[in-house]
Amino acid sequence: MTAKVAASKTARQPLNDWDRRVECAAVCRALALRGWDDMAEQFVAVRCESRRRAFLMYEYGTFLEEVRASELSVWDFDGSTERQNDVELNPGTHNVTVGVFDRRPEAVCALHLHTRPIVGVSLLEEGLLPVCHPAFLIRRSLAYVDYVADEEKSSGFREAHAERVGDAKVVIARNHGAYIYASSGAEAFFLAHNLVQACEVQLDVLASGRAFTMLDEKTEAVIRKDLDKCLDYNYRWDGSREWKGLLRRLDREAQGYDT
Repeated sequence: MTAKVAASKTARQPLNDWDRRVECAAVCRALALRGWDDMAEQFVAVRCESRRRAFLMYEYGTFLEEVRASELSVWDFDGSTERQNDVELNPGTHNVTVGVFDRRPEAVCALHLHTRPIVGVSLLEEGLLPVCHPAFLIRRSLAYVDYVADEEKSSGFREAHAERVGDAKVVIARNHGAYIYASSGAEAFFLAHNLVQACEVQLDVLASGRAFTMLDEKTEAVIRKDLDKCLDYNYRWDGSREWKGLLRRLDREAQGYDT
């Protein structure tokens, strides 16, 4: 299947297993194009379409710019894989993916980023402030968790992490980075784009040393209501409108992701 076939489908249309492979590889390559990769230390996972208790992920050590659809491994929720050769999964990714996927059947794509602006905001006690439109979008479904590396691999972390995340689509891990849990690769990239932009704007404003305006809770609630009204007509804030354009860019600048 070519990118043109995958591009003809939106985030709300039925997909098959190969589409999910292309979707996962596309998110990886798109993140790399934007410079949001961190060598081998971030992750992107997409739930399999035919096996709902399994997900696709690239081998640990692979850079996002190298990911191809056919080279992704299928991992069961118990941690096993179908690949015959020795394939290593980033040890910190399994529990943070499976716990939420198990709790939230609508979650299809999980990703973890620690870009410079996201990490910067994760250090701030006040977290992400309501100072710009991208921040309003993110704050509609935002949670915070404390990051403790050793806990990620413990037996009880999976359920505990899912409980802390709840229904949030964006989760800022204090002093570390962010997790995103979305209904599609398109939505995951859309949320990543807005999260990075919101964090960049906030840090730039704080660095200026100048007084700045911040909306109060009442005004922010009005803006959220207006954003929700868009769900009733032609825009859903889920990245589906932008996804075709993103795939066209990958066809131009990251050829091979869909092979």
